[in-house]
Amino acid sequence: MDMTDQDTSMNLGEVFERIDHIASIHFSGRVPPAKEARQSRKDLRFLEVWDEGLADEVKEPKVFGYLALCYHLGIGTGRPLPETSDLAKKFADQAVEMNDPTGQMVLGKIYWENRSDVFVHGGDGVFVKDDYELAYSLFKQSAEQGNAKAYCDLGLMYRAPSAGMAGGHDYPKAVECYGLAAHNNHPMAQCELGFMYMHGYGVTEDTGIGIDLITQSANNGYAPAQCYLAATYLEHDVERGLQWCRLAALQGHGGVPKLIERTIRELVTEMPGDTGTSILFLTFNANAGAHNLAIQKAKSLGADCLVQVLETREEVLAAQL
Repeated sequence: MDMTDQDTSMNLGEVFERIDHIASIHFSGRVPPAKEARQSRKDLRFLEVWDEGLADEVKEPKVFGYLALCYHLGIGTGRPLPETSDLAKKFADQAVEMNDPTGQMVLGKIYWENRSDVFVHGGDGVFVKDDYELAYSLFKQSAEQGNAKAYCDLGLMYRAPSAGMAGGHDYPKAVECYGLAAHNNHPMAQCELGFMYMHGYGVTEDTGIGIDLITQSANNGYAPAQCYLAATYLEHDVERGLQWCRLAALQGHGGVPKLIERTIRELVTEMPGDTGTSILFLTFNANAGAHNLAIQKAKSLGADCLVQVLETREEVLAAQL
């Protein structure tokens, strides 16, 4: 296949945008929807063919960076990560040689994550060892070129006590890096910065600012922030909490079913006699009809709040099938 065989409706800019979107899903610990996963396979092949069709003197650095990102996260490869790690390292090295910020970020992640399945490309079987200072240097180079994701990675390095950096964690520096990434609307950084404010790490504690930042992150589609808000609001505003539950569940966040189960158990403890026990039995029975009976029983008791939670549980379970 050559460049003339490519889908003319695709262009590099659109491909980069879609891969960025899929990568953000991976970085937040979620699984991309099947339709987007299928498209990512086409996007990866588009980049591969684009690279193959160009002479060395006109290679596009960004293509190397995004190929590295795809192979590092398994985007569009259809192969398990251990089988693509060497390619991720190969393309990241090439991208770094051309000063590409995405390649710098990916190579930084390879060295920081202590991935024992990553080999030096070339077939010599040498493991890439964890090297935190090199990872930090690569993240910094990437961030200085405006890569918000790299600023977020720097924040994580400064915050994590096991980051391997001299002196351990540095909360003020983490706040600074998260802030730079959050200013560029990076959802994970917004959420992490929100937690820093919530707990007073490296900054004066301010729960109002913390919740605002986490809400920005949640509104930008970051499922962990949505789940956190769900847990927070379920304690005093069930309807609002359930709204966040639904959004997080639609993105496949695994913590939502347990959060709803905990809420149901808390609500039924306030019921008299064996009523709560009966509803719990019906709710968590494997039979779908039994769950419907639990909803009807809650309705007959006028337990509107519990009814909302039970109905949301049905939606959540359906969303995660």
